[in-house]
Amino acid sequence: MTIRQKGFPFLLGFIDGILTALTLTAGRLLEPGATADYGLALRVAIASFASGIFVFFVAKYAELRGKLLRQGRELNLASSKKLINTVLGRKILVSSFVDAAISGVAGFVGAYFPLLIAAIIPTLPWFTFSISLAILGVVGFILGREVGKRPILWIIGLLAGGIIITAIGVELHIVD
Repeated sequence: MTIRQKGFPFLLGFIDGILTALTLTAGRLLEPGATADYGLALRVAIASFASGIFVFFVAKYAELRGKLLRQGRELNLASSKKLINTVLGRKILVSSFVDAAISGVAGFVGAYFPLLIAAIIPTLPWFTFSISLAILGVVGFILGREVGKRPILWIIGLLAGGIIITAIGVELHIVD
């Protein structure tokens, strides 16, 4: 099983979790004297899980259902919608849910881990962001290798995204 099979939902969820944590908490954690606690880490991780699982399910199911409908039209079926009511239609529903669950759990971990570090070491908020960016860089390398493109571009892209998301989080200051 390759990253493209079940690891891809994990990596996407993990990235989403880290970016969600950066967006929601950057304004608070980078404020002088502000700290994170375990409760904040858990709340943000749960929010990341809930939104991540829903969005990933909708995207995956819509993609697979659309492919199934197109295949039905290519086969000149009288009604390509009949494929949705077959075993194949149920398989894409289950597959979408499984991938969404994997992505949601990874989103929880991705959001919880950096904020847990912030709660454990509250005096070093930049350390939390450095760890988050380092993880994004590693994930960028893995994705770059897996999709056959230059990993350095994926690393740079995810690091730039993390920095931009952190800046947006600081500007929005969502969590007080």
